[in-house]
Amino acid sequence: MVILSVENVALRQSPSAPVLIVDHRTLKGVLDSYLVIGEVFGSDTLTTAQQKRQELIDKLNAFEARTKERKPIRTLICIDRSYGTGRIQNLFVAGANSFLNDAVTRAGGENTAASLGVLAPQLSAEGVIRLAPEVIIDLQVSGRDQSQSESDWYTLGDSVPAVKNRRILTLTDDFATIPGPRTPMLIEKIVRYFESMEIVP
Repeated sequence: MVILSVENVALRQSPSAPVLIVDHRTLKGVLDSYLVIGEVFGSDTLTTAQQKRQELIDKLNAFEARTKERKPIRTLICIDRSYGTGRIQNLFVAGANSFLNDAVTRAGGENTAASLGVLAPQLSAEGVIRLAPEVIIDLQVSGRDQSQSESDWYTLGDSVPAVKNRRILTLTDDFATIPGPRTPMLIEKIVRYFESMEIVP
């Protein structure tokens, strides 16, 4: 059997083995995939899947309990852009109905781009200024010069609170871009960043 995420269905090339599609675009989809896979492989596997699913739910609920008394932090999540150009261009951010939106919300943040109603909206520098995030999460591949990448954001000036206060969190971990059982690791990093920067009361 070949298991594909719904985002990668286009990669399917009529394999001889049966194909099972799971949807990891949201945290709910990740949770549902435990049951989808478990049901295919029989009662024993389903029982294990239910247990693992509940463990993940418990972790997510713990984050929510940890942050529910705090004022949500306005956060922008950069998923792609041109790097090291000395300005912000070709910027795409996480919008609504994405696992990154879910992760930031669980961490006590508020995704400033969620209101745009698009899964991955493209923003100009002026668009970032209008959203006025308090924190910018910049998802990157490992090996880039992070100081040079951060300098791109600094060109936006003090009109963006995250830039003014140097609250730019750069993440190169693969679990930051691949939704699944390790997503709590991403949430934990965001929570700790919020707390370490004393953004929350």
